[in-house]
Amino acid sequence: MSFPTRASRLWQRAPLYIRIVLALVLGVLVGLALGPAAGGLGLPGQLVLRLLGALAPPLILAAIVHALMTAQLEGALTFRGLCAY
Repeated sequence: MSFPTRASRLWQRAPLYIRIVLALVLGVLVGLALGPAAGGLGLPGQLVLRLLGALAPPLILAAIVHALMTAQLEGALTFRGLCAY
């Protein structure tokens, strides 16, 4: 097995919080290494954050709708649960 394949598998098996911490550390190291030249990375970073912000509300709505449609509520709990939303 080649190194890129092994590294890819290791990355995929790592928990999400480990990936986030590693990406944060990598970002800090790149920022320190590039110094003022890292300013050019600001625009792509802002675009990614805006896209994530635009994607969040529809995903939250879809999660709520899915939870309501798949809930196994019976009797009075059903009415109370639907009125809460």
